[in-house]
Amino acid sequence: MRKGSMATSMALLVLLAACARPVGVGGEKGDRAAPGSTPPASGGGTASAEPTGSRSPEGVGTPAEETICATARGGGDHVAQLVDVRVGSHAGYDRIVFEFGASRDGGSFGVPRFEVRPLEAPILDDPRGAVVPMRGSSFAGVVFHGATGVAFTTSVPQGYELTYDGPRELRPDFPVLVEAEQTGDFEATLSWAFGLSRPSCWEVSVLHDPLRVVIDFPSS
Repeated sequence: MRKGSMATSMALLVLLAACARPVGVGGEKGDRAAPGSTPPASGGGTASAEPTGSRSPEGVGTPAEETICATARGGGDHVAQLVDVRVGSHAGYDRIVFEFGASRDGGSFGVPRFEVRPLEAPILDDPRGAVVPMRGSSFAGVVFHGATGVAFTTSVPQGYELTYDGPRELRPDFPVLVEAEQTGDFEATLSWAFGLSRPSCWEVSVLHDPLRVVIDFPSS
């Protein structure tokens, strides 16, 4: 291989590697720590460092409508039951938290494989493909592979139990996060969509004890 071709190939590999965002760990409540520091454990979480490298620069010589946020990926080949979804607004960011428990169907419990990515209107539900009306001028979504809010069981007449019986639609009207809605829970694929007041490149953290996936939308 010629030197020019090798250099081009290496540059392409570096570019592709930069397209995926790493997922960090962080405290669920309160302000995030400054880079390089470790915040105290809070909200039942374990010791943790702030999310790393998960937000692209915004507003640097680029109009807000042209902001492009990279997909964040994490988790692995695990299964989990959704047990809670909660939102909060903090100084500088809005937050949504997905809490998981062990699957009642067996399997390896852990952070299910997931990705947080940009969405474009119209937002569609899974699996029907029906349009989901959402407020906001910018949209994002998360898909968990191997997660569900329903546990199938023979111990009750209907044959299933809800492990998450909270609202499927949240309208907190925060500075950035104005709406969050479940758009699918089908064949162990769980999806939620987020309506944002403006483009905001998310930061994703994973917490344990209990297991949580935390998504922050910077508001300043």
